Amino acid sequence: VSRAHCLATLQDWRTLEKMVKEQSWNEMDFLRLAYMARAKRESGRESEYITFWKEADHAAASSLTARYMLARKAYEWKWLPEAESVYWSIVRMRPDQVRALGALHKIYTLRKE
Repeated sequence: VSRAHCLATLQDWRTLEKMVKEQSWNEMDFLRLAYMARAKRESGRESEYITFWKEADHAAASSLTARYMLARKAYEWKWLPEAESVYWSIVRMRPDQVRALGALHKIYTLRKE
């Protein structure tokens, strides 16, 4: 994960894509898919980005911790619609998740909604 983060920071999308394509991150595979989505999006391959983001979202669906990690990653990348969607899925999973509601409030404040 840390190597992927470094490659994304360096904006080395080709190397990032190659690296995550050839790996399995086991229980963190949702993050591998998210990094693949980022590499695709930043390389201008929007339809491939959508496919990988949906896969990342699906892979994180059963774990509250994974949902939070995916939402934070989307927020970190300034993908506010994606972060919003994941945070809402957390609230639907567990309505008592004040942290997710706070994150949604922050997103709406940034957007002036």
